[in-house]
Amino acid sequence: MPAKIVRSEVLKIKTENYIRLSKAYGAPFWHIFAWHLWKPLFSIILVSVIKIMNKAILAEASLAYLGLGDPLSKSWGMTITRAMDFPTIYLTDFWKWWLVFPTTVMGCTVLSVAAIGRWMELRIGGRTRS
Repeated sequence: MPAKIVRSEVLKIKTENYIRLSKAYGAPFWHIFAWHLWKPLFSIILVSVIKIMNKAILAEASLAYLGLGDPLSKSWGMTITRAMDFPTIYLTDFWKWWLVFPTTVMGCTVLSVAAIGRWMELRIGGRTRS
């Protein structure tokens, strides 16, 4: 899906007048790519990668929680499902460490990936024209 979005954006940008003028003046491909294509495409690629990463993290944890993951791997979903299988988890003081901590860390990881991506978009990619 991200490849289709990037391709359609490239095809749209390729028809712009400033790209045609750059080609008419003899600009090489790398100049056109660096000056005219990189910033709009970087934002689109970055958003797609962030969405895919967040979906992958949540999907892995969800599948592991349901018992469909690798039982030998260490994951947040597996930690939560093993804690829920413990019959008296809420009668001990350990429930905070086995249930709240993995859930909180998973949420913070997803949010931090999104925040880092946003920072990179503003810092490296710059603001795109609207």
